Amino acid sequence: MSYATLLLPLAAATLLAVLTTATHRRLPPPVAARAIAAAVAVVAVAALPSLWLITLSYVAHVPVVGESLQWCAKAVGLHQDVPWPLGLPALTLVAIGTPRAYKIWRLDRRIRIHTPGPVEYVDATEPYAVTVPGRGGRIIVSTGLLDVVNDAELDAVLAHEQTHADNRHDRYLLTARVVAAAIPMMRPITTRLQFTLERWADESAARQCRDRRIVAAALAKVALAQPTDSPLLAFGSLGVTARVRALIAQPPPRPSRQASLVLWSAIVVTAALGVLQLHHLGRVIAALCTT
Repeated sequence: MSYATLLLPLAAATLLAVLTTATHRRLPPPVAARAIAAAVAVVAVAALPSLWLITLSYVAHVPVVGESLQWCAKAVGLHQDVPWPLGLPALTLVAIGTPRAYKIWRLDRRIRIHTPGPVEYVDATEPYAVTVPGRGGRIIVSTGLLDVVNDAELDAVLAHEQTHADNRHDRYLLTARVVAAAIPMMRPITTRLQFTLERWADESAARQCRDRRIVAAALAKVALAQPTDSPLLAFGSLGVTARVRALIAQPPPRPSRQASLVLWSAIVVTAALGVLQLHHLGRVIAALCTT
C-alpha cells in the first residue's frame, strides 16, 4: 500500500467536510448542526487512523528504536520508509493530540450530571447562563445575569439553555472539542458547529417567546457584560454579532429536497472514505490479535 492510497481518502474526506460545512449559515440551524457534526465525526474516522498508521510506520523504520515494530508496518502494507516531513508531524500530532483529547473527555465525564434538577442560581457578578453536560439537563444561571436582563429576557435565556439540554447539544460539543484537540486543523469546522448549536437554541427560544427581538436583546445585553468566552454552552459566548443579526432577520427556510440530497450524499461519501481508513487500521488490529 502506498502513501497516496492512505492519504488521498483523507484529503478527499476533509475537502468534502469543508464544502459541506461552508453552507451552515444558509440552512436551518438544526439541519446545519447535524450535518456539521456528521462531517466532523467522519473526518475524524478518516484522519485519526491515518495519523496512527503513518506514525507507526515512521517509528517502525527508525533505526534501533523501531525494529520491534517493523512487523506492524508490514501488516499494514507500508514497506517504504516514511519521510520525516510526513512522519515527524504525524508523530507530533499523535503525541500531543491524544493526551489533550483524553483530557477533554475526562473533564466532560467529571462535570456531567445525569440527575435532573431545577435551575440553579449561583452568586456571581459576571452574567452567564450555561447548560451542564449530561442527561440531567441542569442549567446554571448567575445572579449577575439577573441584574442585566428583565423577566421576558430571562425567559428567553432559559428557553435557549433548555434547548441545549433537551437536544443533548453537549454531545455535539464534546465530539467537536475532542476532534479539535486531536486534530488542530479541524478547529475552524468545530467553531462552525458550536456557532450553529447556539443558533439552534436561539431560534428555539425565539419560537417559544414568540418575539425574536426579545432573544436578540437578551443576547446583546449578556454579551456586552460578559468579558470572556466559555468552553461550555454559554448563552452569550460565541458569534454574538452574527446571531443578533440572524434573530433580527427572518429565520432561514428549510432546504429543498434537492439541496438536502446533495448535502447528505456528500456526507455519506465522506463516511465511506473514512471507513476505508478504518479498513487499513483493521489490518494492524488483526495482526495484533493473531500475534
